[in-house]
Amino acid sequence: MSTSATAPAPRPRPSWRNSADQAAKPGAPSTSPPPASADDFVITVGSANGNGFSPDVEPGVYRVRCTDIRKETGDNPWKPGTERTCYIFDFCLADAPEEGAWRYYAGTTEKSAKLTTVLAALQVATSAAKSAVVGKECQALVEHNERGYARIKNLFPLA
Repeated sequence: MSTSATAPAPRPRPSWRNSADQAAKPGAPSTSPPPASADDFVITVGSANGNGFSPDVEPGVYRVRCTDIRKETGDNPWKPGTERTCYIFDFCLADAPEEGAWRYYAGTTEKSAKLTTVLAALQVATSAAKSAVVGKECQALVEHNERGYARIKNLFPLA
């Protein structure tokens, strides 16, 4: 029994792949950029010279101040079709607020414990108003993430 080996037919390429090759072929439809709209903008990549949002500091313990807190509700990525709420705290270095701020995300459940950790570190009640939280200070354990950026790992009350 003999079988003949035949090459499989080439798969058609999607129009978005190898657009340079497609444009060079005669008869290929030309694609021009979509017209600019009022909400159009230019994306630029910075030089990472320390002008990011968060302070560029070495790992360690720092005195920080809560400068803002907001509550956001959105889609829950872990339970599709449901929503979740989180609090976003902004912290700056207490002695150098112009250096930037860290964003610290905390869920609303006791299971995550981040919200109760933040409130305990700031020494405010678990039912405190925003005005009682903003401006309060605590200590932050800062570590570098896998990309080398400083981030708050944990928060503690002032000693």
